[in-house]
Amino acid sequence: MQENVAGIHIANGYITAAEADFVRKGEVRVKRLGWATYEPDMTNDELAGVIRRLWTECGISTSTVITALRSKSQLTKYFSYPFMTDAELKSALYLEAEESLLLSEGELCVDWHIGRREKPAPGVEGGGVSEGVLVAAPRTDVERDLGLLRQARLFPIVMDTDIMAIANYYLATSNDDGEMDRTCMIYLTPMKAYVCTFFGKHSMYPRTVNLPGGLGEHIEDLTESLQEDIRYCIHKLHKKPMERIVLMDNAGTGELVGSFLQDIFAIPVEHCDAWAGIKMRKRLARSLQQEDSPGSLALPAVGLALRSGTK
Repeated sequence: MQENVAGIHIANGYITAAEADFVRKGEVRVKRLGWATYEPDMTNDELAGVIRRLWTECGISTSTVITALRSKSQLTKYFSYPFMTDAELKSALYLEAEESLLLSEGELCVDWHIGRREKPAPGVEGGGVSEGVLVAAPRTDVERDLGLLRQARLFPIVMDTDIMAIANYYLATSNDDGEMDRTCMIYLTPMKAYVCTFFGKHSMYPRTVNLPGGLGEHIEDLTESLQEDIRYCIHKLHKKPMERIVLMDNAGTGELVGSFLQDIFAIPVEHCDAWAGIKMRKRLARSLQQEDSPGSLALPAVGLALRSGTK
């Protein structure tokens, strides 16, 4: 029997929590979703109190949670090496994390997702591939976040990242596995754009573009980042160019941005509401459209909750 797990996401002044499951492939149901605001200077004692009240008010039925890391120093990075043994790959990824964050192995928490792993052809020296996404962060930040959840009487079983949670939601709500190949998914929030370029369902190149002051002031930063991604994927990773862009938001800016991106990149841009693929109570759906709701910021909590049931 599958364990009941909730997703909890803490960022941008909101704590959001969700319970979700699958109605069928490509259809997600949110059973419970709630949020509370917090101040950035709150202590862990105060934050834990906000979380406990949120759990009670929303009626979240489980204390087992999957969460996203809160760290300004975290590293989320695509990697591609020739085929390596498990020990060789671990050594290479730890070295990359140490060099990127300037911390020793003992000061780091490191994990990775393997998207594609192929041995070289028989009799061929080198070759093959070990490809995926590396995540690393200072151990102190990880222990701080886990301690906060335990203080709130929750039991964290997985710690993920914002962008991986969003990618998980997108993958979970797609009916056609073939749609993932050479697709760039952009998820817009008021302060960030999360960009995932997929090479099939299990391999992706992630990028987060900060938008301080909002998207209107940084649309050129987003397009420049996409252009860099395209060049890198073609010339360094030897991937074929992306064939379409999927733009998700619920802030009402997506259609304008989509037209702008389509003019620049000359490929189809599909725009969709971030909550369009989710079944939920009508009252909850209406509350997400209110000005004081977290809107698009609540979606990572759903993506985290779905990790327990993603196939």
